[in-house]
Amino acid sequence: MLDVGAINLVEDVTHIMTENQKSDQSLYESMCEDLRATNRRSGFPWFILYLFLVPGYLMIFLYRVSSICARKKIFGAMLARLFWRINVLLVPCDISFKSKIGPGFCAPHPLGIVIGEKVVIGRNVTIYQNVTLGLRHSGAGRDAGEFPVVGDDVKIFSGAVIVGKISVGDGACIGANSVVTKDFPANSTVAGSPARVISLRAG
Repeated sequence: MLDVGAINLVEDVTHIMTENQKSDQSLYESMCEDLRATNRRSGFPWFILYLFLVPGYLMIFLYRVSSICARKKIFGAMLARLFWRINVLLVPCDISFKSKIGPGFCAPHPLGIVIGEKVVIGRNVTIYQNVTLGLRHSGAGRDAGEFPVVGDDVKIFSGAVIVGKISVGDGACIGANSVVTKDFPANSTVAGSPARVISLRAG
């Protein structure tokens, strides 16, 4: 039989996993939006199926659980690091539980994605493999202002690097292997190293 301490730990984990996020959106509701972004489906059976069969969906689930855990005072930091470590081992990727990722996130090929602490990502963002978002250099300050902010409905293709105190506008498209170190406006398509605007769509 489980002792009282083990039962309390299980209860704490269960509470954490069902607690609403600060955005007043529950973990399950966020995952439903992630599911629709992944394959235009919703519902609990698809949630369970994709959780076990789709690495990108497992990745965002483990991130969201670790992010919720990090806000808990009791066992929070320990559980957050546990789920973060599971993510690193199973996917593998490195998604900081201190970052903020909006609902509707999609990672078709999540291998090698790195999202640093305090990176902010909006709603309905799609990120492909080997993308890095984080500090520009090791000497940069680790406060929120030194990390990228990515708007809503942005697509970031494989191998792109987005670093430093920059903003990527809503609806932007970042080409494969681009190196983004400055702000780009909404609805722009950027590519190159360093990245530059190659087209700008009407809003």
